[in-house]
Formats: sequence, C-alpha cells, structure tokens
Amino acid sequence: MSEANAIQTKTKKIQKRQANAEQALANIKIMDKDLATVTDKWLRKYFLKRKKRIVEDLRKAEMEEAEQAEKEEAEKAKEAKVTCGQLAAATRGQPSNTCGQTTLDDEHDNENELSYHLDFSQLDDSEEAQSELNVDPDLLNQV
Repeated sequence: MSEANAIQTKTKKIQKRQANAEQALANIKIMDKDLATVTDKWLRKYFLKRKKRIVEDLRKAEMEEAEQAEKEEAEKAKEAKVTCGQLAAATRGQPSNTCGQTTLDDEHDNENELSYHLDFSQLDDSEEAQSELNVDPDLLNQV
C-alpha cells in the first residue's frame, strides 16, 4: 500500500511541475504580446491587466524567495554558532580561528545565488517599465 502512495505522490509532483511549466509558458506568451497590435479595446485592457498581474506575482515570488533565503541564512548562522561553540568547548585551550569566517567559496556561492534573482523593483509606470511590458503609454492612462 505504501508503494502505491509513493507512486501517486511522485505522479502528483510531476503533474504539478508540468502545470507550473505550462502556466509559465502562458505568462511568457502574454508578456511577449505587443499591445499596440491588439485592435480590440477590451482585449488590450485584458492583456494589460494580465501583464500587471504577472509582474505583481513575480515581485511577490521574489520577495518570498528573499524572505526564505534570509530564514535559511539565519538558520545556518544559528547552526554555525552552535557548532562553533561545540568546537570551542571540545578544543579548549587550542587556538582556533576558523569559527565565524566565511570562505571564498561561500562568498562566491552567494554572488551566484543572487545573480539569478530578477529585480522587478525598478518596474513602475515609467517609460522604461512600459517598454519592458510592451505596453502603449496611452493604454496605461486609460486603465
């Protein structure tokens, strides 16, 4: 019975990943849509609202990822402090200067990790943001 549950769980995870990938592709198609070519007023409004919602969702996801990363860093620091304290207690009297120091590898990993995050904080109703969204400036004023 547990083997069947494991298979079902794996199947659900695969289906969820596939649905998320399909949603991401749909969002990409919407973001690539040039609203200047859409002639129907209501379709333009729909696509404009969808683009705004997609950007808001991406900002929200970015903030959640940052919060999660902060929690993980705090947990790692807490664990390192406990480990460092245990190491100091075990090696009492012996000099140890490795506790609390970050290595070059740690710093390099943090740089790579941060480089993959998208920065949506600069997107607003400016001309730059409108061009990023392929939005006609007149459409924003109508909404």
